[in-house]
Amino acid sequence: MKRILLSIGILIFLHPVMARAADLVVDAPKSSITFLSKTTTHDFRGKAGKVSGELVVNADHISASGHVAVDILAISTGNNTRDTNMYKMFAASLFPAITLDVSKVDIVPAADGTEAKAVLHAVLAMHGIHQDVTIPALVTLDHGQYICAGSFSVSLKAFDLHAPSFFFVKVADPVQVDFSIVFKVP
Repeated sequence: MKRILLSIGILIFLHPVMARAADLVVDAPKSSITFLSKTTTHDFRGKAGKVSGELVVNADHISASGHVAVDILAISTGNNTRDTNMYKMFAASLFPAITLDVSKVDIVPAADGTEAKAVLHAVLAMHGIHQDVTIPALVTLDHGQYICAGSFSVSLKAFDLHAPSFFFVKVADPVQVDFSIVFKVP
């Protein structure tokens, strides 16, 4: 934890624009958000192709807040028909993004100081519905970049989403989401 706090302090000191807070952005090519969906006959994975966002480390160098967005039309399962049905389920023309607005981060440092267990307190929004969520994560520092990784379950029903079914093949609820978001100095 001390190493993470020291690194944040160094970033702030070395980057004149960040005199009061560390403004970091998502490094989209290095970040990954995937989901695992189970059905009555098989499982399938999907991947978010377009992830954006930012993280603001506050002047106290301990607290942070942030925002991450996923473009729904850039999510792919590798099956065009399934993807088209998924975009319809999300009503992507009306609600083009899934967003996570993090208002608070609780941090428990690991003994070696290079990583910390965290709990993200946030609002997850999709399909026009906003839900409070708490998400466990592991935060690591690697070459000046912060990596926030973890997984959590999302109930489709909680967001009024009705997964398409075909005869006896139905998508199970909830869906497992895995993430590794890399934040860097812009």
